[in-house]
Amino acid sequence: KERPYAAGYEPFVFRTWWDFGAGALGDIACHSMDIPNYVFELTTPSRVEVVLRENCTEISTPTASTLRYHFPAGRNHGPLTLTWYDGHVLSDEARRLPDHNQIPVWSESAGKFRIPNRPTPPPGWPEGMPLVANGQFIVGDKGFMYNPSMHVTTPQLFPKERWDEFHAHLPPRTELRNKGGHISEWLQAVARGEPKAALANFDYSAPLVEKVLLGKLALRTGRDVVWDSANLRAVNNDEANKLIKPYIRDGWLFGV
Repeated sequence: KERPYAAGYEPFVFRTWWDFGAGALGDIACHSMDIPNYVFELTTPSRVEVVLRENCTEISTPTASTLRYHFPAGRNHGPLTLTWYDGHVLSDEARRLPDHNQIPVWSESAGKFRIPNRPTPPPGWPEGMPLVANGQFIVGDKGFMYNPSMHVTTPQLFPKERWDEFHAHLPPRTELRNKGGHISEWLQAVARGEPKAALANFDYSAPLVEKVLLGKLALRTGRDVVWDSANLRAVNNDEANKLIKPYIRDGWLFGV
């Protein structure tokens, strides 16, 4: 919808307004959720559950959220859950203040009154080892993997004995590697006229984005979403269905 410009929309915080973005989820999840999505070949989740949703309004995204994606068994995995964490929550010290709702949201209150909304590390996590801002745990029956980035960088297996065993018996390399990163990969696909050479082509990325945005529907409505992917609708949440196709004013339609 048409609206006048306001300084609060730019340059970074545009994503915190529902009309312009999808919060931290829309910013980071296409990177960090790509890892389990690719490894496990995830299909459509059976349900997206709202675990935490702080300070979410009709016009702005939450200051902290936790979502749990429930996936049915797939080709190479049993039923699994993917839990997403973002933002900062009030510390215990802040909650004891009589006016804690007036505490600034951003950096001036970080550390003392607001603490990162992050998972509790799995059993076997080295004592005192810090968590990075954007990372993943992949937790299994015999241990867990930790990747200290939103992209694949230097993942490690825990407990350490599992890591040592893996290093001693490395499997053959089967995955394509591109040292130039995804921008170089895309340019090479264009130059060669081979769309499939860009591994995050629309066949792959569109279903991934669909999964990510189910979390947006759940956060905006404050209710779980059970998704019918074939018909692009929530079977349990009529409020979410009203948000799927936003209003687009004349002159801005393109292939919609």
